Amino acid sequence: MKTKYLLILALALSASCGKERTVGREGIPMQVDAILADDTKADVTAADVKSFYLQVSCEDDTYSYFTRVTLGTDGAWHPDKPMYWKNETTPVTYSAVFFSGHAFTAAEFANGIDFNFTDDVLMAAPVTVKFTETTGGQLDIVLKHALVKLRLEFTLGEKFFDSGIGLAGSPVTLPTLADVPVFSHFTPASGEFTPDTGYMVPLLLPFVSYTPGTAGSKAAKAVYESSVLPGTYAPGTLTLTFKIGSGEYTWTNNKTITFVSGEVVTLPVSVMTPFV
Repeated sequence: MKTKYLLILALALSASCGKERTVGREGIPMQVDAILADDTKADVTAADVKSFYLQVSCEDDTYSYFTRVTLGTDGAWHPDKPMYWKNETTPVTYSAVFFSGHAFTAAEFANGIDFNFTDDVLMAAPVTVKFTETTGGQLDIVLKHALVKLRLEFTLGEKFFDSGIGLAGSPVTLPTLADVPVFSHFTPASGEFTPDTGYMVPLLLPFVSYTPGTAGSKAAKAVYESSVLPGTYAPGTLTLTFKIGSGEYTWTNNKTITFVSGEVVTLPVSVMTPFV
């Protein structure tokens, strides 16, 4: 299950753009527009994005641009350097990245940086397009959170209510994923992630909300969630442990699970009877 919330960032780059024989002087404007796909309930929102880094490469390798794009006092977005279309038919590939407080270099954009599951990086995966495939030469950038939000939704059966368990607050404690990577190498130019599987640690998921059972609807619901790194888990490689009272429970995936950047992954966990 994933949830999509789009926060529009109106970006208008005032940059001239030349045809093949007038690159860098005059010609077709290279406009930029972006949206933030705010899927992970992470800390960074559209209001926090005052600048980001953009790379545009011509597919015939005749030129490329790497520039910071900054929000001006006029409400428009301005690149540190102008960018140009070569012509109407030669494709360009573009990608973008935002990491609060980090000034990317061209080398970092191309070769990547290391970050962990608490670093709220925004990214726009590479897109290839011709001028004729755009609206007036506009590059449409979709920024999304590089991290994934993992949401655990516990449902406690009626017997918990009948036993007086969880009437005042969530009885679920220590929901922990065993051995997950907390560091990854991310390459903005390609949008690729390489988790560091040599350093795996247990991850405790924080409490979010609890809805106790009632006389009319005895089932209770508890929600816990955390940011995690993108990755794929083969059957039997993702394990969740938690406690309810004196009972200890274990869940292991029986099918492949893939955590995709910018998405919310919901794992429903049903516990029907108290531990005896």
